[in-house]
Amino acid sequence: MITLYRVDDGQNMHRFYHLRVEQTLFGGWAVIREWGRIGSRKGQSLEEWFDAAGPAEAALQKLAAAKQRKGYQKPTTLNTETKTKFTRRTKVQLIFNF
Repeated sequence: MITLYRVDDGQNMHRFYHLRVEQTLFGGWAVIREWGRIGSRKGQSLEEWFDAAGPAEAALQKLAAAKQRKGYQKPTTLNTETKTKFTRRTKVQLIFNF
């Protein structure tokens, strides 16, 4: 699972983006994307299905790279002030797990 955040207090932007690859019940593979506002129970998700794991993993990496070009960052690269501000909200977000 890849988790990315985009936080800009000046624009009141506090977003998360989760990406993961899972095997389906029918033997295929799915790239699952979930996104929304940090701390909100609402959000959106989208599944894209593939016949094999290789193309699914390649799609996941491509999506992650595109989001990082748009300013999303992995949690380890966020500054300390931002991490402290959203740690509690992020834990709540992950518990509900769409």
